[in-house]
Amino acid sequence: MHVILYCVIGYVVLLALFQLYHRCISHLGRVNFSNKTPKAIITPWYFPWTGPILSVFNVESFFKQCRKKYGEVFSLLFFGKWVTFICDVPPEDRKIFFTTSNLGMNEAAELLFGDVYPGAKFLSEGGTIEHMHQIFSPTQLTNVAKNLSIVLHDVLNPTDGIIWRGKDSIVIDVFDFVYDLTIRLNVLNFSSPRLYKECIEEVVELYSILDFEKNKMRHIFDGLIKKIGFGTQKDKAWKRWVEQLSPDIYRKLHLIENCIPEDDQNTSGVDAIYKCVEACKKKLDRKSKPFDPEFVAFIIFSTFFPAQLNTYTASALLILEYIKHSQDDIGLKMKKEFDDNPNLSELTVHDLNRMDYTEACIHEVIRRSTFSQLFFRLCTKNLSLSNGIVIPAGNITICPSTTARDLYKEPDLFDPERHLEPRQENKGDIYRAVPFGRGKHACSGERYGKMQIKVLMTALHRMCNVEFADEQSKNYEAKMNRNMLAGLSRPTIPVNIRLSKKQYYN
Repeated sequence: MHVILYCVIGYVVLLALFQLYHRCISHLGRVNFSNKTPKAIITPWYFPWTGPILSVFNVESFFKQCRKKYGEVFSLLFFGKWVTFICDVPPEDRKIFFTTSNLGMNEAAELLFGDVYPGAKFLSEGGTIEHMHQIFSPTQLTNVAKNLSIVLHDVLNPTDGIIWRGKDSIVIDVFDFVYDLTIRLNVLNFSSPRLYKECIEEVVELYSILDFEKNKMRHIFDGLIKKIGFGTQKDKAWKRWVEQLSPDIYRKLHLIENCIPEDDQNTSGVDAIYKCVEACKKKLDRKSKPFDPEFVAFIIFSTFFPAQLNTYTASALLILEYIKHSQDDIGLKMKKEFDDNPNLSELTVHDLNRMDYTEACIHEVIRRSTFSQLFFRLCTKNLSLSNGIVIPAGNITICPSTTARDLYKEPDLFDPERHLEPRQENKGDIYRAVPFGRGKHACSGERYGKMQIKVLMTALHRMCNVEFADEQSKNYEAKMNRNMLAGLSRPTIPVNIRLSKKQYYN
C-alpha cells in the first residue's frame, strides 16, 4: 500500500515539475505563456509528456473540440515541441503561409521527423534545388513523357507486359498497383536507367521500406529504437539505397570534375543524376563541405519521391472515377482525349497540355479527397498576425490547406467542369485552394505529376479493360479515411479492380 502511495506522490511531483519547467523555466515555454501569444495548453494534465497524441485518430473531432474550447488560434505541447494551430486563417494572413520566409518547411520536417526520415541529417541542407527546374523544363518534359511511355509499355502491354504473368486478366488492389507503377516511373526518370534495367524489383522494395507515408507508426517506432542504440530495417534499406546509387553518382562526379558533358545512358535523354550531382556539388562547395554521395542519394529520394504519395493516390482515385463514369458524359469526355492522343511512344508535352478535361478531372479528384490535410511550417522568427497575436519563433504552425468546401457549388458532387472556364470555382480564394499549385502556392512537380497521370490514363485506356472486381470495391467512398494529416485521403479497405487485356492498341 505504501509503495502505491509513494508512486502516486512521485508521479504528482513529476507532473508539477513538468508544468513548472515548461511554464517558467524553458525559454520557449515562457514565451508561449505570455499575453501576446496564442493561448498555450499542456494537455492532458494526467499524461502531458506526449500531448494529445490520440487526436490523430480523429482529426476532425479534435479540431472541433479545440476550436470550441480555445478559439481559432492556440498552441499545444507535443513531445516537448510547441505547435500553434490556426484553425481558421483570416484572409489578410493567408499570404503568410505561402509567401513569407519566416516559415520554413525543411526546418519543420527536421523537428517533426528527426531520425525517422531517411537521411534526416540532410533535411536542413536540401530545400528546392536548382536541377529540378532544369529537369522540369518543357524540352526535358517531352523526354520524360517518352520515359513514362517506356515504363507503361513494359508493365501493361498485352503481349509481354510484366503485370500479366501469362494471364489474360488479373485482379489487383488499385492503390498497390499504382504505387508500384509510380516508383518504376520515378526510378527511370529521376534516378538511374541502370537501376531500372538491372534491379528495379529491389528498388521498389527498398523504397517501400523507406517511404515514411507508407507506414508512419512503424517509422516512429524505428525512431524510438534508434534512440536506444539499435539498428532498424530502415537503416539497412537506406544503406542499400545509397550503395545502389553510388556507382552512378561517382561516374557523374568524374564527368563533372573533368568538364565532360553529361553522357546520358537514358534513351530519352534525361540525365537526372548528372544534374543532381552537379547541383549538390555546387551547394556543398559553397559551404566548403566535402562531396558526399549520401547527400545526392538523399536529394534524389526526398525531392522527387515524396510526390509519390499524392501522385499515386490521385492516379488511383482517377482510375476509380474513370470506371464509375465509363458510360456517362464524364467518362466519354475523358476517353475522347485519350483516343485523340498519338501513339504512346510519340506523345509530347504539347499533346498532354491539350488534355484540359482530364486535367480538370485530376483537380476534382484532389479536391474531393482532401479532408483533413494540414499545412506545416516552422516560425524562424516572431510572426505577427493581423489580430495582434504573435507566434513565437521556434513554434511549428499548422493550418488547414485545402479544405475550402464553401468555395464550391455542391462540393460532394464529382464535377470536373467546376475547374474549367467560365466557372473556375477555385479562384474564389487563392490562399485556400492550393493543391498542385492552383492557388497562391508553387508546386515544383505540378507539371510532371499531371503529365504522369495523363500518360498513365491514356496507356490504361488503350491497353486494358478496367472494372471493379467486387461489390465492396464499388462502395469504396463509404470507407474513405477522413483523418489523414498529409496527402490525399484513401479508403481504409482494399479497392480491387479487374484488368483484362485489349488485343489491339496503339
